[in-house]
Amino acid sequence: MKNIVEEMKELYLKEKKPWIVSFSAGKDSSLCLEYTFQMLISLPKEERVHPVYVLMVNTLAETPMMSLFMEKSMRKIQEAASRLGLPIIAEIAVPDMEDRFFFNTLGRGLLVITPKKRGRWCSHRMKQKPVQEKIRNIILSSLREDEVEFSFSKDGQLSLLEQDKSKVIQILGTRLDESAARAASIRSHEIRDTKFSHHSYFANDILCYMPIKYMTNDEVFLTMPERFSWGIDSVELEVQYGKGFFLECGLQDTGEEKKACGMGSRQGCWTCPAMGNNPDKMLEGLIMEGHTELAQLYEWKRQLIEMRNDVRYREFERRQWRKQHQKRLAAAKHQRKQIHLFGDYFDKGLDVSDYFEIKKQTTYEQFDRAEDFEYLPGGLSVEGRRLMLEKLLYIQQETGFALIPEEEVKSIVEYWNEEGYSISRDDVFPSNHPLDGSLVLKKDGTVNQLETTTSTPFFEILIDFENGRDEMVEYIESRKKATGQSYYYFTTHFDMGKVEQEVWNQAIFIVCRPGVYTEKEARKLIEGWLFQKIEIKEDHSFISYVRRTLRKAELAIKNGEKPYQEMVSLNKALDWIKEDDSRLSEEIIKLLAAL
Repeated sequence: MKNIVEEMKELYLKEKKPWIVSFSAGKDSSLCLEYTFQMLISLPKEERVHPVYVLMVNTLAETPMMSLFMEKSMRKIQEAASRLGLPIIAEIAVPDMEDRFFFNTLGRGLLVITPKKRGRWCSHRMKQKPVQEKIRNIILSSLREDEVEFSFSKDGQLSLLEQDKSKVIQILGTRLDESAARAASIRSHEIRDTKFSHHSYFANDILCYMPIKYMTNDEVFLTMPERFSWGIDSVELEVQYGKGFFLECGLQDTGEEKKACGMGSRQGCWTCPAMGNNPDKMLEGLIMEGHTELAQLYEWKRQLIEMRNDVRYREFERRQWRKQHQKRLAAAKHQRKQIHLFGDYFDKGLDVSDYFEIKKQTTYEQFDRAEDFEYLPGGLSVEGRRLMLEKLLYIQQETGFALIPEEEVKSIVEYWNEEGYSISRDDVFPSNHPLDGSLVLKKDGTVNQLETTTSTPFFEILIDFENGRDEMVEYIESRKKATGQSYYYFTTHFDMGKVEQEVWNQAIFIVCRPGVYTEKEARKLIEGWLFQKIEIKEDHSFISYVRRTLRKAELAIKNGEKPYQEMVSLNKALDWIKEDDSRLSEEIIKLLAAL
């Protein structure tokens, strides 16, 4: 430990650059931060001139225990730094709203990853981007205005006119002993004849330093203090590695194969579906240790994974394809406005019967025929997204865990409205929606018997449409938005031939819902959904009035206005609704307090 601290001291005084300590609160990063504390403490106050940023990323999808531990650790780090007079700045990076897990899956309907998929959108958006943004700001803050001109390139790199010197040093708790793959990665970035490595993203602006690079797993445990300088006991790392942490992860026989500590990494998101249908060792380990309430989170994740491949909760087509047929519809509509068939044909001396014969033939030949019988679905349907959001809110209510902030719930609902669905925040209630297995299809549209788990009977209901393919799809989409319900369907057409010159499109809807046991019931359900008029009934209850007033006040505040009248009304309404709707009264109290 002494040698590492001395080496860090030498680099700190020599390089004269801000430091960034990447901190996950795991054993390796905690040891690196401990060395950083000891190095700064050993320096005279006047030599502690370069700021040291302790940077942690919170994906907002960590287990509740891990979230509390992260917040506690960062708070204690900052308190200890202030008490000891150290230039340490503890910061937590969080993803922007559009990069969060729930906003993307439950808001946009983005599909969760599978075990076989290498590219993980969540890792980039929830971990890498927030950290890169924080680092970018630290780099900018480290530059004096008169020092150098700079600009960020399209890929986010800082383009300096003087690139002979990096601006920041990043401390990483990476070790060669972790795995062969990690060792190869470390070697590939090393800068010859120095103690540094290149940064994989900010190659020109950051020097990476790995103080424990050559330490073995055993040496990490032998040198780990019982209590870290910021007041966290090393035994508290059990929140990441499981009970019996020191027994399982301590001294290992040098001949045995390296293995991960504990029952599974505790630094992963509880929402992560990468395990697929395999057991989630992290959640199972926590549940076995007594955190039985996490079983509800486990069930939620299982349901989301199962829903991913369930045809009942998938969009008919991918988002970009739908945009294409909307463009075609707009172009066809514009073209129809430019055509004057009667005038064109009568100028040629044709009579009315000739005109209609030509029109019929033209319509037949140019009819937009549908043929989408291959199963190529889009993302999660809004019905599935809403179901999973309401179940998440139910679990949050039952367990008391802070799983999703209210601002994210509102952003999700706003996104649904941008898509064209008329769903308000007041329409979304905590509810423990069950899932009756899943109905899985193959690419050819047939049922995958091996993966289908539902016992609910399903039916294929064929409906004829006179519309062209794009118009038919657009009409079905409009019904989805009007009702908030969806049914997956395949499309085809029926052509009577060139003699009859009659052709029409058909949609084959998949109906598999509890309570629907016959084909007659399924047909009635689909025909009602497609063709019955939707009556929108306004709720005139007092609670509904208060909700509308609250939303109106929130909108006014968002627009920079002061809703005096609404605030008076809400204040008067509080006494009436406290017992009837505690959640609504809490929202009102919070808004009144903010003003």
